[in-house]
Amino acid sequence: MINLKIKKTAINPERLHADLKAALGEVCSGLSFTAGVVTVHLSDRATDVQQTEARAVVEAHNAADLTPAQQDARSRDALPFFQLPRDELVTLAETMDAATFRREMARAFAYLRDAVRLGGG
Repeated sequence: MINLKIKKTAINPERLHADLKAALGEVCSGLSFTAGVVTVHLSDRATDVQQTEARAVVEAHNAADLTPAQQDARSRDALPFFQLPRDELVTLAETMDAATFRREMARAFAYLRDAVRLGGG
């Protein structure tokens, strides 16, 4: 087993794992993350080129990028709020306490931000 250690302050483990598997296939058996260090677990047969590729994938990783499953989950969380008819939305907003309203607005804005960034929604 080859363990590559790469400094990275924040990661999205699901996305990074998916990206590593897409780039390296079965050579990558997984990753671990602790104290700002990503450890990529590669099989002993990983070539120098594959090790360099693994390092490049980790270094290019953006923790804000979501997997398709994570995007779907976020959409499911946000969509019911958007799909309410206007009068029901107003009534719901009026009955929410301030903390719940702020949380729902934050989720809605995060959904919109991601939809714009990803080119759909």
